[in-house]
Formats: sequence, structure tokens, C-alpha cells
Amino acid sequence: MKILKTLFAGIFLLGVTSANATLIDVKTIIVQHSGISTIPTNQRWLQISEVVASETGTGADLALASAGATASGTGNWNAASNPNNAIDGITYAAFPGIYHSNSTSLSEALTITLAVPSSLDFISIFGRQGCCEYRDIYNVTVLNTSGDTIFRATNLDAAGAAGTSIAVPEPASIAILGLGLVALGATRRTMKI
Repeated sequence: MKILKTLFAGIFLLGVTSANATLIDVKTIIVQHSGISTIPTNQRWLQISEVVASETGTGADLALASAGATASGTGNWNAASNPNNAIDGITYAAFPGIYHSNSTSLSEALTITLAVPSSLDFISIFGRQGCCEYRDIYNVTVLNTSGDTIFRATNLDAAGAAGTSIAVPEPASIAILGLGLVALGATRRTMKI
């Protein structure tokens, strides 16, 4: 019974104190192909319709060119499939209105630089409409103003109109859950004595 009370108390605290998760001091978002082995090496083109960076508190997309963001790629297939297509606000587009890399090298990358260091609640990525959605699996790296990696996610499947959203981990909730598990373990040990 004591174990159940401790567990319920931990769950209650988790619900009460849960806060919005936030990445702080975000300056750069880098998207690369995941390179998973199920996609043939000669098909690993990087193709991205849009990247959305949702500002904490406002929900504004800070990865838009109109918000001052810039985009660069290591190379694009043709002039019409350039990096600016990934920050134009069109979330699910067909070729050539996307960023499309010019090679299948896993070093190909789309880099989005925000206008100012910002706090983000989540990042969403949209793949290509109408063709080759099996390629729309990405690795994402988020850097702060010092160029340090502050978040990394791998093998994000963005195929289809819904794309994929990267949920930022909630440190407060994770810490409280950890404390609850420690308390549960301590309670269990005392009951064995």
C-alpha cells in the first residue's frame, strides 16, 4: 500500500509541475539525411520542404525568411530547388519547390540560422510531396550561439503531409519522475527489511 501511495504521489507531482519544454539559446538548426541502411546509397538525396522552429511563448515560426532566418545548403540539385524553399512557409511542397541536395553524400546538409538566439518549444520538418518519401528520414542537430550542440535527434521520419515534430525533452518532468522512482526503490527496500 505504501508503494502505491508513493507512486500516486509521484504521478500527481509530475502532472502538477510539468512545464513547457524549451531549448534555450538556439541559433542554428542543421538537417541531414539519416543514412539508414534501408535506403540505397544512391538514393540518399536530402530533400526538405520546410523547417519550422516554434518560439517559446508565441508559437511564431522563427525559421521563416520573413522572420530573418537564413538557409544554406551544401549544394542544390538546380537553381529552383535551393535552400530558401525550406524557410518560405510552404510546409509540404513538391519538387522543385523544396531544398534538394546535389549529391547523395551523407555530408549534405541544410543549415538554418535564426535571426537572433531564441528559445524554442519544438521543431517540425516536412519532406517532399509526390515522390520518394522513403528518403524523408532525417537527423537534426541544434546549436547554440557558441556553436555547441544542445540537442540532437536521429532517424526522424517526415514522410507525408504531417511531417514530423521534434518534442523537446522536459527536464523538470524527467527529474521529478526520476525522484519518484528513487523514492519507490527506497520504499521497496525498506519493506524487504
